[in-house]
Amino acid sequence: KNNIEIGGMGIRKLHAVIKNVENTFYMQPVFEGEESGCYLNGDMILKETQIFHLDRISFGTNNMFLLLIPDT
Repeated sequence: KNNIEIGGMGIRKLHAVIKNVENTFYMQPVFEGEESGCYLNGDMILKETQIFHLDRISFGTNNMFLLLIPDT
């Protein structure tokens, strides 16, 4: 089960995985290539990538989120 579920244009049921490993955060698209639709600060990511406080994350075609990590 997903901890956070979002929906919208171009978003898949399981679009990406965001994980916290010892207070270091990573995002990994579930699909490869352009069909993943996972963008970090405007750039498509194709593999697990470290993410940071105030990064802009986009899923699909119309959804953008600002990553806020407390105490950073």
